[in-house]
Amino acid sequence: MLAKYPKFSEEFLKEDLDFVSDPTAQIIKVFLETGGDFEKASKNLDSKTVEKLNYLSLKTEAAEELGNLTEKERDIDFHDCLREIKNMAVKARLELLSQEIRSAEIDGNSRQTASLVEKFHQLSKKLTEVS
Repeated sequence: MLAKYPKFSEEFLKEDLDFVSDPTAQIIKVFLETGGDFEKASKNLDSKTVEKLNYLSLKTEAAEELGNLTEKERDIDFHDCLREIKNMAVKARLELLSQEIRSAEIDGNSRQTASLVEKFHQLSKKLTEVS
């Protein structure tokens, strides 16, 4: 949607890049730097990433054609998608932290366990903020 509707690039925050995969973050970062200009963004990416950008743009067009979305519906879809991406990323990080906590407990490293538990709680708060 960022490729098709540059206005969303203004609403996509730099910290939101933490919630997407590295290739997607690269696309978004270049897109934000070029002010949502598809042509300029394409020139700043490698060919494989441009292919992904083209695919995502086509997918957005196809979804819009099928649903004939209004501007309000696009806004809602964009924010729903972004919230879901954040939720999935935070949940994955929480799962990773859980495993690290278990490992630290097994190793008997109470200092590391406490630090990881604190990170877990902070990330849990972030999950409730995102939801």
